[in-house]
Amino acid sequence: MITKITFNMKARIAFLLALILSPSIYSGSLPQDEKLLQSLIQRGVICKGLTYDEQQEALRIYLNKKARKDKSPQEKSDSTSFKTCIAPHKK
Repeated sequence: MITKITFNMKARIAFLLALILSPSIYSGSLPQDEKLLQSLIQRGVICKGLTYDEQQEALRIYLNKKARKDKSPQEKSDSTSFKTCIAPHKK
C-alpha cells in the first residue's frame, strides 16, 4: 500500500516538473534564433526582404552549409563567408 502511494506521488511530481519546465525549455531557443537571423541579415549572409518562412529556410540552409564546412578538415577558408546572400529557391 505504501509503495503504491509513493509511486503515485513520484509520478505526480515528475509530471508537474515536466509541465512546469517544458515551456521554459522550448521558449528559450526562439529568441536566440531570431537574434542570429537578424545578425545574418545585417551582415548580408541572408538576403533582405524575405518572408518569415523564407528567412527560416535560409537560416536552415546557412546552418547546414556551416555544419558541412566545419566537419571537413581540408577547408581552410572562413566557414562563415559566403559569396552571395542566401535565399531559398522560389517554388
